[in-house]
Amino acid sequence: MKHYELKYEFNTLRFLGYNKDSSLGYFYDARNRKIIVFNISKNKEALEYFRKLTGYIGLPSRREKFLDVYRIFELLGGKPSTEWRAIRVSISHSPRKVTEKKLVDFLLSNFGELDISFKTRHQVTLFYKIFTELVEATYSAILARLNDVSVIKEEHAQKIISKIDSMRSEYRGTKIPR
Repeated sequence: MKHYELKYEFNTLRFLGYNKDSSLGYFYDARNRKIIVFNISKNKEALEYFRKLTGYIGLPSRREKFLDVYRIFELLGGKPSTEWRAIRVSISHSPRKVTEKKLVDFLLSNFGELDISFKTRHQVTLFYKIFTELVEATYSAILARLNDVSVIKEEHAQKIISKIDSMRSEYRGTKIPR
């Protein structure tokens, strides 16, 4: 999934697809380099979080995409870092309300102001670096919530990936060159 403004490929966010009867789903866990198989009916909540996450990444407003992903992370029980909290407070409150010393220090030393304006390339680049960390942590929290999962052995993993790719190409009406 490519983020258009960031020009960053979220390689770690990989929902590989379903089996033919849609009873099992497959995620790629990039951190451990494994394919995880899970029962779809027992993991509807985790799949819904994943759909929301991928939808929020594509929102045009930097403010909304960050706040929505941050909310998912909090709903999943994650503990936000100082950087994430600082950006959340900065983009959701007036500068007068940013009073916690750690957050003020972070914002002033990294963004030069309490209200992130996105007027400089440095601010935009730093924002997206921190946003990427938040997205990937949220994805890991979603994977951690999956129930009844198993890791697919390496020799079977490649077969599953090629099968899912052929199913996707059939759906699109194109053939994958072999």
